[in-house]
Amino acid sequence: MIMKNMFKWMIVLCSAVFAAMGCYGSTLMSAHLPQPVDTTTWDLTSWQEWPFDYEELGVRTAPASTGNAGDWTSIGDSWVAKNDSQAQSIKVRNITADFDNFKVTDFYITGGGNENGPNRVFCASAVPQDISGPFPVLFVFHGGGGHASGALALSVARKNPGFAAVAVDYNGQFRPSKSPVSKWVTVTQELKARKLDLIPNPLNFPMYHFAQASRRVLDWTDEQPWADKNRYGAVGISYGGWMSFFIAGNDERIKSVYTAVSAAGTEGMRGRACQPHDWQPSEQAPIWIAHADPAVYAQRTQAKVYMKLAANDRFFWVDGAKRQRDALIYQAQWQLTPNSDHGNGGPQLPDPSAFWHRAIHMNETAFPSFTQLRCVDNAAEAKIKSPKPLQAVYLAWAPGDAVSVARYYLWIKADKNGESWTAQIPPELKRLKGSYYFTAIDEDGRSVTSDLMTTEGAEIEESLVWQDGCLWDLASGAAAWRGDLAGDRAKIENAAKDTVTFTPTKPGKRVAVLSNSFVVKQAAQTQHKGIRIELGGNGKRFKTNVVLSRDYQSLDMQQFAAEIEVSEEVASYEIPWDSFKKFERSTNEANNLPSNGLVLITTSMPDSGLTVGRVDWLDH
Repeated sequence: MIMKNMFKWMIVLCSAVFAAMGCYGSTLMSAHLPQPVDTTTWDLTSWQEWPFDYEELGVRTAPASTGNAGDWTSIGDSWVAKNDSQAQSIKVRNITADFDNFKVTDFYITGGGNENGPNRVFCASAVPQDISGPFPVLFVFHGGGGHASGALALSVARKNPGFAAVAVDYNGQFRPSKSPVSKWVTVTQELKARKLDLIPNPLNFPMYHFAQASRRVLDWTDEQPWADKNRYGAVGISYGGWMSFFIAGNDERIKSVYTAVSAAGTEGMRGRACQPHDWQPSEQAPIWIAHADPAVYAQRTQAKVYMKLAANDRFFWVDGAKRQRDALIYQAQWQLTPNSDHGNGGPQLPDPSAFWHRAIHMNETAFPSFTQLRCVDNAAEAKIKSPKPLQAVYLAWAPGDAVSVARYYLWIKADKNGESWTAQIPPELKRLKGSYYFTAIDEDGRSVTSDLMTTEGAEIEESLVWQDGCLWDLASGAAAWRGDLAGDRAKIENAAKDTVTFTPTKPGKRVAVLSNSFVVKQAAQTQHKGIRIELGGNGKRFKTNVVLSRDYQSLDMQQFAAEIEVSEEVASYEIPWDSFKKFERSTNEANNLPSNGLVLITTSMPDSGLTVGRVDWLDH
């Protein structure tokens, strides 16, 4: 009887959705694009007819100590890289627990279903022991390369003493794992294929089902004696940030959102999160944007939002993140890490997640905020309001108008000047058009970034010329480089003046390193004959590819490569333009770069590593 009623309900709901949206037959291909989904689409009534059918898989006790607890953004998530570059002398106050242990539980519950049976959602909870609750609860959503686990729940709970954490697995069997995963009946290969039906129906998008099932986890948590159901927050890592945005936009129980390297707002972007834009037929892209981009739900999100972003993220571009941030009801706060790709590279900045949740749910100290930003001549200035003294303020300034993911930022420490903080843009660069922002860090480690600002000036005519006429930023050394996301296979470090050495963490593996400080304009091919680069194998000979990449790892990437045999000692190699051949995911365009990045890719890096020195124009 239950199955029959559920099947009947599914038919009624689908009919209601189609009728409410006006999306039958002839209207599908009309000139009017579908509007964002109606709130009633997210009604949980039918999902709530399924009992939870709780199944406990295992229970253990874990110490509450946060010492050496690991990087919570990397636990169970293969997409998010660890940032080991450029350790800064930034102090972070550690919040200590006033209890000794957590109870960690792995379990399944039913999260809706259909005539084929129930969805079985795998979760893991970490709940403080030996102190009285109820506790505020953080719901944790892993990235697209990971799964929920007790380790992930425990890591977030340790980071936030006094909170309970519930990690929710939403990938399930669509991302294989030897550990327990969610099991879906509402998300099938047939459903995935229906995304091309040109029907603006949220039921055709797997994320809808993931979000609805996750909301049932909130329902289950409501019934737990240890949970304070008036203080719920969402934590999203990478693609899990989208889950947080979906739920917060459709469930007022979520009062806070904290995302790590995640943002929405894909319209007009070409990041890796924008793959649905290329679905065929082309009419599908605006339907997906109107229904499945989390930015659609920003205007009805009641939660307070903090986004910790990589400014050069190949998946989530800052341009779209800014649009999403501006659309939220409450002014969101964010932190932008420059020259970082999905958590890889850039300066070390503090993780302020614990302070953020405590500010929202425990009414503790607020984050700094910016009251004025301006740039006069070559001096950028910020006025900042902060409940606690600031330990550091930095300016990130990017020359030119490069694509988001390929933009290179100078990272300049600002000085206190009366009521303001000021930082000097190098005089030789002040004539150039640019973008900038400030990041302020208070004495405890609360870190917040200002709005994105622009400076007027000239466009880059050929390439940005850095210290001593070099084409990459010698003065920044290792800060001008970052690795790719293939397991963080190289350490980037200064070896000597004007050189940088990349040492493999796993010798014999592929290593790719990138400097966005290298910028080539089309005019360079007529005004110069190519480039000259200094490379050395530190006692060994091997081959490496010198790659000019227009838009590193986005959907419309164009790359050209020249293979070089590196000698034992640092030597100068001349590479004329006609030596660059199309490489990997290139387009059909002729070899007439612009390029926004210099990438060095070594198929098998020996343990001696690769040293790179000057990069100059080839003019003779």
